Amino acid sequence: MKRRKQVVWMCSGQGSQYYQMGRALYQSHAPFQNHIQTCDPILKKLLNATFSQIVFDPASNPSRPFDNLQQSHLALAVIQYSLALSLLEQDLRPDRLLGYSLGEIIAHMIAQSISLETGLSLISSHASAIQLHCQPGAMLAILAPQETINRLQSPNRFHLAAKNFPSHHVISCHRQNADTLEPALRQRQISFQRLPVNYGFHSPLIDPAENAFRSALAAIQPQSPAFEVLSASTTPPSTSPLQAWEATRNPLDFEKTLRSIEKYHEHGTLYIDLGPSGTLAAFVKHSPKTPKESQPLPTITPLDTTQNSLKAAQQAMRANQAGS
Repeated sequence: MKRRKQVVWMCSGQGSQYYQMGRALYQSHAPFQNHIQTCDPILKKLLNATFSQIVFDPASNPSRPFDNLQQSHLALAVIQYSLALSLLEQDLRPDRLLGYSLGEIIAHMIAQSISLETGLSLISSHASAIQLHCQPGAMLAILAPQETINRLQSPNRFHLAAKNFPSHHVISCHRQNADTLEPALRQRQISFQRLPVNYGFHSPLIDPAENAFRSALAAIQPQSPAFEVLSASTTPPSTSPLQAWEATRNPLDFEKTLRSIEKYHEHGTLYIDLGPSGTLAAFVKHSPKTPKESQPLPTITPLDTTQNSLKAAQQAMRANQAGS
């Protein structure tokens, strides 16, 4: 008899966004479009614009950095929340949700720990606190082992923000330090990418925003979640919306999170990436801590205009349910 895998839906954060994300799905999948449009009145109140006006702006192609913090914060929440509701309406459900950085707040919205309006307002408050109190910074994804990155530390002065798998790390730093570090990486032929993020999340660089954001957090009253929400930033990984500051301030150790998740189930895990880039599915795929029984799948990717990724994820979830 085929053994059922546990199902974990993963919500991504800053760095996974781009203009035109989800456009093909929005144009072809009415439930997804309807859920996004349900969010539009809240976006209009917070941004004076709808999701499609911001993300599908004809003047903004996917190669242009989507680095407006208020807009990208909220757009990431709306696209993943709307996709999750579309899946739930098809009776496709997770056993757990995993939030990566900002994705932790989004996961709590999906789990109904906080309402849609509360979640979007909280995410807007987070962006406002960062913009008002923090100096601009930079985040770089670097394809190198940690030992190599450590050797670059002085005099470049950066903070290790995330360990995603043994050869993939993210650092946060001041902009001027990123400007001096990038030539050093090129000289050593180390692959890197500057993320479309203008602040140094998961580092002391955002500490000046803590008090302002905690004031916003103090106003919310979380409910019991419909699904357990796990965090990539805390130990133990089970989390509540009241830990939203830690979700974006603490350094992330994705491999450690995967080890915790795999302890829940002996027959492997079906990881469904709700993010618009498939980034978290790629992290799971490349991690040596992922058991061979486990399967990571994206749902939306920049180059998939025919929704083949989403169809494959839906098929895998249905087949897994049938095997229970």
